[in-house]
Amino acid sequence: MLTFEDDSVAVEANFPFCDTVRPVKHPWRAAGEVIATNIVIGCYNRFITQSDFAKINGSTIKSNFETGFVWDTDPFGVNLFGHPYQGGLYFNAARSNGMSFWESYPYAMGGSLMWEYFMENEPPSINDFIVTSIGGAMLGEMTFRLSSLLIDESARGVERVFREIGVAAISPLRGFNRLVTGDSYKYMSRYIDACGYERRPLVLDVSMGYRYLADAQYIMKGNSMLAMGARLTYGAPFLLDDIYEPFDYFDLKATLSVGGNQPFLSSFNAAAILAGKHSEPVPGHRMLIGAFQHFNYYDSEEIHTGEIPYRIGEIASGGAGILYKLPQMNNKAEVSLAMYGNAVILGGCLYDTPVSDSIVGRDYNLGSGFSGKVEVSATLRRIGGFTLSAYHLSLYSWATSNNQQSIYGAQSLAAGYSTFNIINPRFDFNITKAIRLSFEGVFYYRLAAYENEPDVSTKTVEIRSMLTYKF
Repeated sequence: MLTFEDDSVAVEANFPFCDTVRPVKHPWRAAGEVIATNIVIGCYNRFITQSDFAKINGSTIKSNFETGFVWDTDPFGVNLFGHPYQGGLYFNAARSNGMSFWESYPYAMGGSLMWEYFMENEPPSINDFIVTSIGGAMLGEMTFRLSSLLIDESARGVERVFREIGVAAISPLRGFNRLVTGDSYKYMSRYIDACGYERRPLVLDVSMGYRYLADAQYIMKGNSMLAMGARLTYGAPFLLDDIYEPFDYFDLKATLSVGGNQPFLSSFNAAAILAGKHSEPVPGHRMLIGAFQHFNYYDSEEIHTGEIPYRIGEIASGGAGILYKLPQMNNKAEVSLAMYGNAVILGGCLYDTPVSDSIVGRDYNLGSGFSGKVEVSATLRRIGGFTLSAYHLSLYSWATSNNQQSIYGAQSLAAGYSTFNIINPRFDFNITKAIRLSFEGVFYYRLAAYENEPDVSTKTVEIRSMLTYKF
């Protein structure tokens, strides 16, 4: 949600000392860190967890090159979130060594290729390569930008220690590089941004409270749990005459569930600008139009019916977007609108046959398609705010319905397509300037249409009651 303060004032108020210098690039050191990252993770898998896939040798590497790319069978969370996170490590090895956003992309791709061909005794996975590279670049750049907000080389003592620990927690490779180069304990009289861009303002809402998830037909027999949520807006999307470069603005939301039987990471949504331009189409109206990258992830487990209602990932996705803000009304009310339309390069959607009945060994299809999202926000300074968002995803499986294929050759579990729709109203009521009481409803509707199997539809209802703190 947008703040009432003028965006240009917010930038100056948040970062009074911000000089920029061109970073020194270390491309070979970055490459070495990508290789070292894979070796460390591989050793952990081989000797600590003793995973079978990590038992590699010359024969497995040769076999991987002979087999070539296939579609793998890893679990939903591993493929559609774990691999992008690992790609973010490769990406940050480059970013923290002075490479630009676009210059860091090949490092995420190279790290993924090395992992697929050299670090596993399973054939290389084309879906892993896509999500590790594209999704990894997105997670990597966001964590890199957020870690920049903690760096303050004028800080000393305990504050400096906690800042550097925070940098390493958000961006491990950056924390490592700052430690070995001495930047983590270097003192300067004021903050110097060595990233090549100005730091941008941050709005962070953190929520905690109650979450209830139920099948729409059995509304009184759902799952109750403690939930934590966060929404983070990085950058000022309506700076006059500003030209936006990759990730100068991004918006992300996450929901964590504790207790019950739902996944700890229940949802993760992010939209980030790649290129754009601000304009003022009507005096007092502000608009940002540009190209955006998206990452949407929704996971659930069984509720009352014994079936999983939804499992959706839109990991490699991008398209056009418009953000629009109306003039403030009597300095008391503000209305904004965001609209996105995307092409989905790779996503995953739940398959409605139990894993035990599947020759492939996973419970989701892989596919491409399109998505769209609209969000309207209205804020009243003294009362609170209201947000209504609608999300749609259509995913067509990269499929063959030939169930006689081998486990590594099978692309998808069943030919067809899935649609996923979410309606999400939210009400916020001010308690203090920083604390709000939030009520949120989420309605999920999923339809899976298969070529050779019966169609399946699920309707799921979610209710949240949360206390929200605005930093």
